[in-house]
Amino acid sequence: MALREQRFVYLLLPGCQLHACTHHGTQWVHRSTTPVVFAGPSGVGKGTLIELLRKTLYPTMFSFSVSHTMRKPQEGEQDGVHYHFTDVEKIKKEISVGGFI
Repeated sequence: MALREQRFVYLLLPGCQLHACTHHGTQWVHRSTTPVVFAGPSGVGKGTLIELLRKTLYPTMFSFSVSHTMRKPQEGEQDGVHYHFTDVEKIKKEISVGGFI
């Protein structure tokens, strides 16, 4: 029996990671422990790529992780939307209770 269409997409959700597969026209999802990280210098298109994936592949399941930063917000940036704006003491406290990977 020949394999037909088989696509794998790794999705990052708040609180858990999922592995989604389309195989023989049937969609299924199971838990995985492998997160997907898009990393690169500022301005290379990480956010654009993630937004494209959210709009085209499994839009109800794919989400964006908001980074933490200790810098001050720039004009138009909102806490919890663009970044979680914080300070050293709050970061240390979160680390001590396992708040970061």
